[in-house]
Amino acid sequence: MPNIIIDGQFKSLMPELDKATYASLEENLLQNGCRDAVVLWKDILIDGHNRYEICTQHGIPYETVEKDFNSRDEALIWIITNQMARRNLTSAQLSYFRGLHYNAEKRLITNANGNNQYTEVVRHNGAQPETQSTAARLSTIYHVSPRTMNRDSKVALAISTIGESSPEAMRMILSGNVRLDKKELIDLSATPNQELSEIASKIEDGSYKKEKAKAREEKRLGSLVSPEGQGNLISPGSPSVRVAAGIESLHTAIIKLTNDLDSVLPNITDPGEKSALKDEISNHIVLLEQLRARLG
Repeated sequence: MPNIIIDGQFKSLMPELDKATYASLEENLLQNGCRDAVVLWKDILIDGHNRYEICTQHGIPYETVEKDFNSRDEALIWIITNQMARRNLTSAQLSYFRGLHYNAEKRLITNANGNNQYTEVVRHNGAQPETQSTAARLSTIYHVSPRTMNRDSKVALAISTIGESSPEAMRMILSGNVRLDKKELIDLSATPNQELSEIASKIEDGSYKKEKAKAREEKRLGSLVSPEGQGNLISPGSPSVRVAAGIESLHTAIIKLTNDLDSVLPNITDPGEKSALKDEISNHIVLLEQLRARLG
């Protein structure tokens, strides 16, 4: 049995199983043994991390199968395509994987003409062959536009850099616990590493999400209440400052509730807990409907 190596980056590409799914896999392996081999490249584990972890913990025998790649980037591409073919992925994970694939293939360029082993040839009316760009080829594979592939490359760069500072922050982004839209991630790709490191820390401790919510709220209120000297945005038919304050209070409370629930929902797997939470949300909706009805 080889001395199996766990590579941090490769492991991070495996979507984390929720507690119920992990427990089900563990029970299956204990009862039936490990039927699927774990996959290695030069003793580095590239597929089957959960199976390997459970088998090692419980002393369950397992088989290994070796893959042969010429470089780390080729192994990376294999992992990405393998994961995307069989997993239900979040929007962030899809963009991240496509971008990683694109960036890995760009690094595999082997000659001055910009061609690599994956470059395809397209002929036009018997003319000399023309190479198809990496973005164009991958856009066909992933059913997106070449522009999306280029954007995803920047998304992957930003998420990977954040992950270097905080693997937990990267996990939170990819799992959807912290929602950063694609434009925001593209902007972050041009951010200095030191600033990205600070952002990663804020994502991990939860302050980044709160700062985003506060910024959105300030922007929204700015559309209701005119700053002094900026013109008369409060027309006679607009909400009064007092009503705007009430709206702000309600909106802030709902945003806080939404963010709090958003952070715990992925960890709620017990049907009883889910039912209790749904009932409590329904009760709050009833209260809000009663308040709305009083307005006539």
